Amino acid sequence: MVKKIGDEAYYERRLIAVSNKAVIEAASNQEESALKKKNESLDWTSVANAALKIGGLEYSLAKLIVGVGIEAYKALDKARESGVPIRDISFDDASDLIFPPGHPREGVVYVCHPVLPRAYCTMADFHRIVFEHKFSEAMLLLMSLGAESLEIEHVTGWSNEFSAKISANLPARNISPSLDGKKEDSSERRTLFSASLSGSTEPKLPSGLSWYPHESMWQSIARGRIEFGLSDFSLIVSSTDNYGIDARISASVLKAGLEIGGSFEEHKTTVWRLVGKFNKPNNEK
Repeated sequence: MVKKIGDEAYYERRLIAVSNKAVIEAASNQEESALKKKNESLDWTSVANAALKIGGLEYSLAKLIVGVGIEAYKALDKARESGVPIRDISFDDASDLIFPPGHPREGVVYVCHPVLPRAYCTMADFHRIVFEHKFSEAMLLLMSLGAESLEIEHVTGWSNEFSAKISANLPARNISPSLDGKKEDSSERRTLFSASLSGSTEPKLPSGLSWYPHESMWQSIARGRIEFGLSDFSLIVSSTDNYGIDARISASVLKAGLEIGGSFEEHKTTVWRLVGKFNKPNNEK
């Protein structure tokens, strides 16, 4: 049975670039030949001709497609020579993975989501998307457990602009953003926004949770609510790991001639606290 990329160790699949299948095969053959001849450099003209032959491509458009693929692969080879471990996969192999709308594209480097093995983000947006996903799961958990009111407190890291993007998608009856950024409690934590929700009276765990198995405090709150009728909650959503994706990696990728999908957003150690109340379960009314 052939091992799929989503089943491999995270380090092996963390960074990928998607390339033309014929170009990958031709380059691989050339690399083997170069090793036998103890020659460190590839003959890219030979790679291009071999790729055309492998793909059975004779027309000018096909030659243009291969030409684009060759340039992207040359940049990929350069990035790997600089020490960036980027895995190259074909568009066929990439069909089993999840990418942002309009992707994958040749010449773009993607980063694997840390808890979704088949999901890939552009390097530029990786840190924002990972935190967004974690926060959204925390919100889904609290709503499924019956939260009827909550406040999002900023402790450190990303704050106003970031929270505005997230709060716009909440299915709440009322959301009050802290626009002036001056509302603080005694611990100097700023309230990013507050929300009122309907509050389910039948608490349950939602399906498809990815972060939950790694968060013991989340598990304690869920158990307290479902088994013991917990009425208040204080849940932490944090992002403390950059997963090895930093400005140095981004600069090396760009220097090699590859793309990262936009302007790189550096990781910030971020802690948000969600505090609020649960609705009363049916058996308590």
